[in-house]
Amino acid sequence: MRIVITGGAGFLGTRLARKLLERGTLTDARGRERRIESIVLLDVAPATVGDDPRVTVVTGDLADPAVIARAVTSDTDTVFHL
Repeated sequence: MRIVITGGAGFLGTRLARKLLERGTLTDARGRERRIESIVLLDVAPATVGDDPRVTVVTGDLADPAVIARAVTSDTDTVFHL
């Protein structure tokens, strides 16, 4: 499962990312537990969550379509818009 968190550098975004990484799985729309393979943290400021290889940081303005295209790809399963 690939997750994108907008506002990923903020108070809520960093805590959500840490909890998801700690948990390791998330239930999908069909009710199945799926392993979290990657989390993308998108924000105007660089995010810091630690050295987990599952985390990718995308820095830029959410209003810029090029930034959205880097963060949200065809294999993105879930977006938390914070």
